Amino acid sequence: MGVVIRMDSKKFLKTFIKENDPMEFQYVLISENITTKEKFKNVKAIPLLIPPVSAISELENEGFKSYRKAYLNYLSNPKIEAFISIIVKAAVDNDLKIVLLCSQSENEFKYLKIICEYIEEVYKMKTYTYKEYKENPEKAC
Repeated sequence: MGVVIRMDSKKFLKTFIKENDPMEFQYVLISENITTKEKFKNVKAIPLLIPPVSAISELENEGFKSYRKAYLNYLSNPKIEAFISIIVKAAVDNDLKIVLLCSQSENEFKYLKIICEYIEEVYKMKTYTYKEYKENPEKAC
C-alpha cells in the first residue's frame, strides 16, 4: 500500500530532496505560491483543495475551530471530495508515495493537516508528516 505525506516547501527543499530520490514520489501541489508547467508526470496541481475565502474568513473572524469546521465542510462537497478520493485511490491501488505540498507561508493555515485528518477519518488511511515518514518508511508504506 502507498502512503500520503504532507510537508511545506521549506521542508521539501531543505530536507526531503537531499534524502530521497524525487522520482520515487508523486507530488500534489495544493498551493497558490507553488506553480508547475505540468512538464513532470509526477507533479500535479490541485488548487481546488486550497481553502476557500469563506473558510479563511472564519479563521480571521471566529478562530481556528470555526475555520477547521468550514474547511472540512468544503472538503466534503462531492466535487471537492472527488479529488481527495483520487489521491487516496492512487496511493492504495497503485502503491504510490504521494506528497501533499504547500508553501511555507501557506503552512500556517494548516490545511494540509486538515486534509490529512479528513483522509484518516473518511478513508481510515493513516497519513504522515515527513518526519513521521522518515522515522520508518517501510511501516508507513
